[in-house]
Amino acid sequence: MAVEKILPLFGAKKGKINDMIGELVGKGLSHRIQMALDSLRVIGNEAVHPGKIDLDGIDGKETAVALFGVLNFVVEKMLTEPREIEDIYSLLPDSTKKGIDERDNKALTKQ
Repeated sequence: MAVEKILPLFGAKKGKINDMIGELVGKGLSHRIQMALDSLRVIGNEAVHPGKIDLDGIDGKETAVALFGVLNFVVEKMLTEPREIEDIYSLLPDSTKKGIDERDNKALTKQ
């Protein structure tokens, strides 16, 4: 459920989790984040269906803790880090940001 709720924050249209992940992959989602999200999706899906929980196997305490770690990784990379970088970048003077934009535009037109 957490994955379903956070994917729209990353730019996916609401829908099935698998489709939202695919949409983000089409927009350039990193392979590491895609693997993390699919791991959460598949293991989480198996855990919520009656009769499929295996307390000795994939659904043990260690797996649950690992899944929370993976979810934290995704949130850190997709939400926290970008916002922290944007906050720092916003401290630069406008004239400096304009110079950076001009540099980047030159580099892009050379490609």
